[in-house]
Amino acid sequence: MLTFIGDGNNVANSLILCGALLGVEVRIACPKGYEPNSSVINKANKISKNKNLLKITDNVCEAVSGANVLYTDVWSSMGEENQLEKKDKDFYGFSIDSNLIRKASKDAIIMHCLPAYRSKEITDEVIESKNSRIFEQAENRMHVQQSLLSCLLA
Repeated sequence: MLTFIGDGNNVANSLILCGALLGVEVRIACPKGYEPNSSVINKANKISKNKNLLKITDNVCEAVSGANVLYTDVWSSMGEENQLEKKDKDFYGFSIDSNLIRKASKDAIIMHCLPAYRSKEITDEVIESKNSRIFEQAENRMHVQQSLLSCLLA
C-alpha cells in the first residue's frame, strides 16, 4: 500500500491512476480543500472495479498506518509561489517525520520527486534515513529523461 502525503495535484493524480492500473491500494492524505481532481478519481474508479483501493483523508496518521511506501512532494508547485505562506499554514501537520514513519510498516520506504523543502513536507532526518529511496528515485528519473531526450533528438 502506498500513501501520498501532500497536495492532491499532479503527483497524487498520477499515483491514483497508477494504483488503479496496477491494483495497488493508494491512500492520499491532504488538508480539506486540497483533494485530488474528481475527474481523476472517476477515471481511476472506471479503471479499477475495486473501489476499496483508493482512500482520501485529511487524517495523516490513518493514511500512514501500515503503509509500505510513503511519498510526498513540495506543497507549493511551480507557478504557485504566491500561495507559499497560505499552503505552509494549511499543510502544517502533513510532514513526513520520524514520528509518522513509526506508524507505517516497519520496512516502509520513503519517496519524494525532488526538489524538497527540508523541514516542510519532509525532515532532514527522513531524507537521509535508511528507509529513504529519494536519491535512487532521482537517479532513475535522470536516466529515463536522458533516454527520452535521446529518442526525441535522434
